[in-house]
Amino acid sequence: MREKTDRYYNIQKNAKQTIRRLTDAGMEIFVICGYDLPMPSVLSCYAYSSDNIIQAASASIGGTIAPYGEDLPADYTPAIDTSYISPDRRVDAGTCALPDRTWFVKGQSHLTLQAALHDTIELCIQLVVNKDITDARTNNGGYKQFNNYRYTKRLTEMMRDFDKLTPELILLNTAVGFICLMIFRLVLKIYEKIWRYAGPASYMALLISDFFACGSFLILRELFPFRTTLVRVTSMFALNLLLCIAARLFYQWIYQQRGSSRKIVQFFSSILKLLTGVSFTAEEEKKDHRIKIAIIGAGSIGAMLAEELLQNPKATYEPVCFVDSDREKSGRELYGIPVLSSGDDLRSRFSGLKVQEVVFALPNVDNNRREELYKIYKSYGYKLKSYDYPTLNADENGRRHIHDFNIEDLLFRSSSHILDENTMNW
Repeated sequence: MREKTDRYYNIQKNAKQTIRRLTDAGMEIFVICGYDLPMPSVLSCYAYSSDNIIQAASASIGGTIAPYGEDLPADYTPAIDTSYISPDRRVDAGTCALPDRTWFVKGQSHLTLQAALHDTIELCIQLVVNKDITDARTNNGGYKQFNNYRYTKRLTEMMRDFDKLTPELILLNTAVGFICLMIFRLVLKIYEKIWRYAGPASYMALLISDFFACGSFLILRELFPFRTTLVRVTSMFALNLLLCIAARLFYQWIYQQRGSSRKIVQFFSSILKLLTGVSFTAEEEKKDHRIKIAIIGAGSIGAMLAEELLQNPKATYEPVCFVDSDREKSGRELYGIPVLSSGDDLRSRFSGLKVQEVVFALPNVDNNRREELYKIYKSYGYKLKSYDYPTLNADENGRRHIHDFNIEDLLFRSSSHILDENTMNW
């Protein structure tokens, strides 16, 4: 054993001379060295930079390597020039036996070489088969002399997963995913909703049903002969949900714009009829004789009025604009209807929009402001009406309606009720 050890030591001691003698004789020799990892902690030299097993100075055949976790001294003088110093200033390849044919991989472990870093394995293969790679500096085939370790095992597994998706497995995943979606959508009665009138609650129900469907599929995939990746599953369900929401919003938009003479509406209406067979009958179309109104107030009551008129093809009124003093609302649109500022030249704007009547939708405005607005719009010469104003009037079914200003409304003061419950008891 001692004889073998001494022989190995003498070879290592003269490694530089031996390597140079072999290359001078025509032998092609390349070196790939991992560094900046500690040696095993049981060794007294654990602080040397290594690939976890072999000291980097030895593996690189003479390279000058800073201790593990440290840099070369600030006043260090390169053996050849600074281009042989690694970017992290921990290696000087200029002292290697083959300074132009030695590659360094920072963080490359001797233990995970074959399992993880495919770039290093690929470089080894290229050095054997690609004769265009002659050194690590100029003709290196794109493999720089100084590199960083990259753990690519998980990425490789994902690519391998993709390759395993045969047509049969794709069909199986699609079928099970469809069943999961249908079960939860039927449980939450998604297909029983009238989507032309759908609001936030309906879309939240759709979101919740697809969320649980996706969770169920993630559990069921454990039973498959091949498990689909989490990224692919969530992407599949998210894309399906996006298309489902888009289709319903598209249907709602076509319904709200039914009867419009705009070419884009007619074009999409034709596509909707072609794909689904759904079309809106002539009696649902909007009539040209509807009274054009300006709604004063773009709050919740005004928005409710506009939505009701837009979705009712038999409505008497057609909203063409809002007027609001809120700067955050003015200049924008609500249900496609422009919101004008109360500071605009409303007389000319109303004339341009062919406004015929003005409807107040301001249930919470105080009496003084109410009287001021009434006088302003009355001076324009328009007929004024109110939408549940100022007392939120409603019919016997609890529905709001547009009505002329009452005598009590024109007093611009709160009404007093004499015949209350106490008076009747007396």
